[in-house]
Amino acid sequence: MKLLVSVPQGPILDRFLSSDLIRRLESCASVVWNRGSQHFTPAELGDALVGVDACLTGWDVPTIDGEILDRADRLSLVVHLGGTVAPVVTREVYERGIRVCSGNRVMARVVAEAILGFMLGARRNLPWFNAAMHAGSPWPRELDRSRSLLGATVGFVGLGTVGRELLDLLVPFGVRVLVHDPHIPADALGRWPFANRCSLAECLE
Repeated sequence: MKLLVSVPQGPILDRFLSSDLIRRLESCASVVWNRGSQHFTPAELGDALVGVDACLTGWDVPTIDGEILDRADRLSLVVHLGGTVAPVVTREVYERGIRVCSGNRVMARVVAEAILGFMLGARRNLPWFNAAMHAGSPWPRELDRSRSLLGATVGFVGLGTVGRELLDLLVPFGVRVLVHDPHIPADALGRWPFANRCSLAECLE
């Protein structure tokens, strides 16, 4: 198998591909590396994919579209280091039977953790308190400066892998969750009795 690693040399590649992982890749595939420090242009990616069976991508890569696919005469697998593949591949990739996979399931829990942190920061108005502290300003006593997430109502527009992980993290907060997602099956919320389906309008309220 011939594998193209389109991720350029630099901190992203170093963070995700240890020397051990590189050895393992090179033991099972003929690896072609992007030896530059910049991402391929679409034309360069098309050229690099000629005769390649699989492509390992990262963030900010050119989208693999029909024009690039016309050059990719043997491509059968796209592996994305990140979570969502929406910016990486077009529908034409799937229509041509090319398998696409990503780190979505691996990354979903830590992304959900970050979202929970943003939620707490927003409810507690942490950016304002941080700025006031650094400016030497007294913290006012207005009640609306800080609100609790405990017992709050949370709206979800869409429920993907990250959303499901976030629902698990929200359990200790005793929240009420409203979910708008017409694409999930009827029993999708069975694990979370505090979550209920709703219309988009109700969710956005």
